[in-house]
Amino acid sequence: MAVFTAAQLAKLKANCSLFSALAADGALNVADRLKYLDTTGIPVIPIASNTENAIHTINPRDLWKSDSSVVLPAAAASGELGFINGTSGSASAYLRGETSATTKANTGRFHFVLPPRYVAGSDLTLVLHAKTLSAPVTSAGIVVTAYKMNGEAGVGSNLGPAAIAVTAVYGDKSFTITGASLAPGDCLDILITANIADNGSNNYVIIGSLKMTVPSRAI
Repeated sequence: MAVFTAAQLAKLKANCSLFSALAADGALNVADRLKYLDTTGIPVIPIASNTENAIHTINPRDLWKSDSSVVLPAAAASGELGFINGTSGSASAYLRGETSATTKANTGRFHFVLPPRYVAGSDLTLVLHAKTLSAPVTSAGIVVTAYKMNGEAGVGSNLGPAAIAVTAVYGDKSFTITGASLAPGDCLDILITANIADNGSNNYVIIGSLKMTVPSRAI
């Protein structure tokens, strides 16, 4: 019969519910043993359910124009975000809006497939690291809309949140995507809209990175 130290027994109980009924000497009584058999007498080992937040980086190049299958242009124009490829070794790629002294709204769109280990029904968080070129005279912000694709050329209701303000200092802008109706394998159609109202000076929104936080089953 196995004998565990107090520290070993505590660790076993914390990591697997099978061991929660272990006595100090490591034995299971008859009643406890029956709890771990199914109706056919097959042993069942209930392992504690652990989750972790998996971070998925979105490649800015994966975004395309909101109303066509064309990738984003090299310079923002006509209501679309621009993809700036940067210079290898000195500047990374990023997204940016149109330079303008008026009110502008620039968009970019991408799909995100929920991975196999996604915890069904859990909220996701899209984090955009963003700023404006200079302090906006009036206001600047980003809106995210997210729709679950239904596999029949349609979508459900918007799962995205309200707008979040953007300033002239880089910061993480976290957008919660409601996951109550979501499951592994679902595909989200996500649209990012960068808005700016800057009457008086040329300005634009910059998005330096995009990351999706996905609650996932731990391995």
